Amino acid sequence: MVINLHLRFGGINRRVAMPERQQILAALADDTRVRMLFVLGNGTHTAGELAGRLMVPASTLSFHLNTLVKAGLANYRKSGRQRLYSLTTRVRHRGSNLLIQTPQLRLTLQGEHDEKDR
Repeated sequence: MVINLHLRFGGINRRVAMPERQQILAALADDTRVRMLFVLGNGTHTAGELAGRLMVPASTLSFHLNTLVKAGLANYRKSGRQRLYSLTTRVRHRGSNLLIQTPQLRLTLQGEHDEKDR
């Protein structure tokens, strides 16, 4: 997978915005989480579906999903006993690109993926 980051920082009160920026950038620092975002860009998935597509153990997957949720990049809704994960409105999927946008940060992720990640 090839990922290019294009960053643009802005905002008036940087002390307030910095923790959010740090959470987002920290979430993107792990290849597994970035791959999860691209898979979620193709639609809503259960944790089991994500684990199968990404070949990640359930315990590892749970940690990564929680990191994405805390960073505001993914969310979930409960459906019976399952959680359905999807991207938040901050993240838009366009073709092979992801656009992550907050008032203080704009990121474009361009990725080439293995067929199993789609």
